[in-house]
Amino acid sequence: MRKVFLLLILIVIVTFLFRLYFSFSYDNFTLGQSYFHIYQTEKIKENIIPPGYDELSYSGRTISYPPLFHYILALTSFIPNNYKIIPALLFSLSVIIAFLVSLRISNNEWASLLAAVLYSFTPIAIKQTLNSVSIYTLAIPLMFLILYFVITLKEKPVFNLLILTTVLLLFTHPLFLILTISFMLYPLLLKIVNIKINENRKEAIIFFIILSLLAALLIFKKDLSILGFNTIFQNIPSQIQHNFFKSVNLIEIVSGIGLINLVFGLIGISNGLFKAKKASIFLISSLILTLFALLAFKLIDFNLGLLILGLSLSLLSSLGIIAFFSYISKTKLYKLKPIFIFIILILIILTSILPSFTQASALDTISKKEFEAFEFIKSKTSPLSKIAASPVEGHLINFIGRRNIMDTYYLNAPETTERFDDLNTLYITEISSVAKQIIDKYGIDYMLLTKHGRKFYNIQKLSFRDKCLKEVFKNEEAELYSAEC
Repeated sequence: MRKVFLLLILIVIVTFLFRLYFSFSYDNFTLGQSYFHIYQTEKIKENIIPPGYDELSYSGRTISYPPLFHYILALTSFIPNNYKIIPALLFSLSVIIAFLVSLRISNNEWASLLAAVLYSFTPIAIKQTLNSVSIYTLAIPLMFLILYFVITLKEKPVFNLLILTTVLLLFTHPLFLILTISFMLYPLLLKIVNIKINENRKEAIIFFIILSLLAALLIFKKDLSILGFNTIFQNIPSQIQHNFFKSVNLIEIVSGIGLINLVFGLIGISNGLFKAKKASIFLISSLILTLFALLAFKLIDFNLGLLILGLSLSLLSSLGIIAFFSYISKTKLYKLKPIFIFIILILIILTSILPSFTQASALDTISKKEFEAFEFIKSKTSPLSKIAASPVEGHLINFIGRRNIMDTYYLNAPETTERFDDLNTLYITEISSVAKQIIDKYGIDYMLLTKHGRKFYNIQKLSFRDKCLKEVFKNEEAELYSAEC
């Protein structure tokens, strides 16, 4: 056990150092939601209480976001580079949770260590959370910790810890809704195979479902009253919903999850559901089946669904590894077990670790040249200025203290589809009168066009020309125009 413990700590340390090394190899963060979380954290550092109204996002809108992640970042702001270190540390520590869950369902320490390695180097997790101030580095570990406590309720009195972790997740991210669906599916799966649910586990699941549904009604009350069922699509502009809620793509699934992780995870599900028939295995399997269903019916952001699916499959991969070697031991190939172990280790390196290095080396971050434009805006423009840019750059505009026209936090945002269409028209139109009308509509003071903006709008430069539009900044990757009429 001591050797296993030391190896687990080694995996955690390697994961942490891997993430730190690549995070510090980039000057800036990936765009995504990183600057949203930094901006919200800075607001909390100034006012302690999260602002209910944001005067910069969408040039003024109400905003409601679970603040726990931001409070953790604010409380650790005394640590240099905490925006890089804390997310890396949170994910690295979650490897321990992955090991414990895997050990609970497989009862095999060595297989669980391999599962921890697959968890650490799931390619989609590198792509989505490395060098990113990602809420998922806290929310997903909390989700798996809840699963662990529910599994251990049969033997240990951990109900208070379960309540605490549930409350923490409610104040972190709406991922609790995915767990709610899987907890509803769990007793149905048990009923199919005539397994009686443990009473402690039953009470915990009922408690979680009731609490999460009440929380969802409170959090999404306004959105539900306005959008109804479409709240599930997060008020994302209709023009780009297909980018978030994509059809299941086998190539993306295999490359994002890792072939060995996917194969052993699926073997683990099959073995757990049809052979082992342990209630704890059904708990993880219900989460995985829920994710497959949400992805198949396009009811979850594809990248988020794939991220949780990949990490969840790694938890069950230990069962798949055990089942594989159990089968080998019953054949004439049992003498070749060391060779099979070597082959599996090589395949883990080829399909999980190396792709993770590839993903880590090619993250899409904002460049130094692009950032120069934002620094110019911060130092040379009025704090009341409204800046037009691509929505993916909207949070960075807020972070430097200027008003955006649109960003990517769409919930509660006004007229997202209309604004998206207007911004798109503004950047691609060749007719100056059309551009002028949109500029006047939103009171735009500056138009920013960066490398990311060119890619977003699929243009190389502004097509319209107008004497009222004056270039005030330009370098190789960014241009800024002042609307002076």
